[in-house]
Amino acid sequence: MYKTFIALFVLFCTGFISFGLYSYATNLGGIRDTVNNVFSWLSGPFIGMGIVFVIVGIPALVLIARNRLEDEKKI
Repeated sequence: MYKTFIALFVLFCTGFISFGLYSYATNLGGIRDTVNNVFSWLSGPFIGMGIVFVIVGIPALVLIARNRLEDEKKI
């Protein structure tokens, strides 16, 4: 159970860091903006984190749930 949460946390961090670096490198999120616009450049990494989760995390959760159901049927 803990391995699943650790894997999903690593997945979130990977998406957050990669899209954060991309936003910083291309200045898409306005890194040089004032503190008032801090959410505009934070939104990019969170969107990226969500995209990575949808592509990889949801199928992984379905696979885990399916395996658990099969294990319960065996008992």
